[in-house]
Amino acid sequence: YPRRNWRTGEEQLLNTSNNYPGSASVDRNGYRYTLYYDEVNDRVFYNSYYNGNFMVIVDASTASPKLVWCDASDAGLGDDGYEDGLFVPDPVNNPNLLVMGCNSRNAYLDITPCFTGSRPTVLKQFYTESHPARFGNLHRAGTKYQSINNDEHIDKNPNFPDLCPCPADRGRQMLDGWLDWDNNKIVGLYRHDSTTEDTTSNGRGRSYRADYSCAPFRMRSANGTPYWIKLGYGYDGHSFKVWTDDIGNGLVGNWEVEYGTYTLDGNANIDFVNLGLVDHYTPSGCSLSIYVSNNNGGTWELYTASGHNHHMFNSTGYQLRVKYVASGQEDKAPYKLASAFDTATYGTLYESVKDATIPYKVTRKKIRGRKK
Repeated sequence: YPRRNWRTGEEQLLNTSNNYPGSASVDRNGYRYTLYYDEVNDRVFYNSYYNGNFMVIVDASTASPKLVWCDASDAGLGDDGYEDGLFVPDPVNNPNLLVMGCNSRNAYLDITPCFTGSRPTVLKQFYTESHPARFGNLHRAGTKYQSINNDEHIDKNPNFPDLCPCPADRGRQMLDGWLDWDNNKIVGLYRHDSTTEDTTSNGRGRSYRADYSCAPFRMRSANGTPYWIKLGYGYDGHSFKVWTDDIGNGLVGNWEVEYGTYTLDGNANIDFVNLGLVDHYTPSGCSLSIYVSNNNGGTWELYTASGHNHHMFNSTGYQLRVKYVASGQEDKAPYKLASAFDTATYGTLYESVKDATIPYKVTRKKIRGRKK
C-alpha cells in the first residue's frame, strides 16, 4: 500500500510483511481505492471499490505503521464496495466499532477480530435497496472527520455524535438523510419531486437540493464564528447553502404536515373517515399522532381508528383535513418507510343510521353515495 510523506515527498510502500501481529494477510484485490481517515486514532481506512474489503493502517502518520486486513466479503457483506463512507460513532471509547460501505448496504462492524486474523463481526446492516430509500447501489453515508471537538472543523453533530448523515449521490436522496439505528434503515427521500417544504422551520430555509453532495460541514469565519456549509452540484445549480451554528446539521425532529381540503359532491356532511396508513415508523423516544377535521381545521379530533374501522366525527362539516404531528429529536424522528401513498376514505351516512329511534333492521354501516 503506497504512502507519501507530504513534507519531503518521499514515497513508501507498506507491505504485508509488517502487518499488525496476528492480522490476516490480504487475500483479495480490487481497483479504484478510496481513503478515509480517523484523525482521533490516527488510522487510515484503505477501501477497494470492487470487493468491499478494506485495510486499516494503524499509526498511519508514524514511522512504523501497521496493516490490519478486514475481509468484509468473507463476513457475508458481498463482493462489491460501491456504497461509500466511514462513520465511527465513538472513536475515543470504541474505535473498532464503525459503519463502513459494503455491497448494497452500509454495515455496522466490530473490527476487533481482524487484529488477530479473523473476520469482522457484523452488528447491523443498513440496506440501500430496501425501503424507505431505494438507492440501488448508489449511496453515501458517513462523515469526513470522526472528532466532535467543538474547537475543530467537524461534520459530526457535537450534541448527537451517533447521527450518521447520508448525502445525495446520482440524483438520489436529494434532501439528505440519516441512518436509523433503531430500525436499521437508511431514511431519506429518493428524490424531492412533488415535495413542498416548509421554508421557516428553525430558520433553515429551503433544504439544499443536490444530485451529488457531501454532508453538511462546520467551518469557522475569519473572526472565529462557526457556521455550517452544504456543498454539492446538480439540481441547485452548483451553489452552496450556509446555516448558523445553533441550527447545525440535525434533523427537524418536531414536525407536522396537513393534507386537504377534501369535499364530497354537493358539499354533503362528512360523518366518517378511514385512513389507510402505509408503513410509518416511530423510533424510540419519538411519537406520531394523526388528527382529522371535517370542518376545514375549525376543530381537530385525534384519529384513533385502525384497520378497516372508521373514525366517526363529533362535529358537523363538509371539508376534510388530515394532520400528522410528530415529536422527535435532532438525531431521529418519525418517518414513512414506503413510497406508496397513504389514503383517506370518507363519506356521509344515511340519516337512518344516525337516528337510533329507527328500527334495528336498518343497516347501520351502510355508506351513501360516492366516497373518495
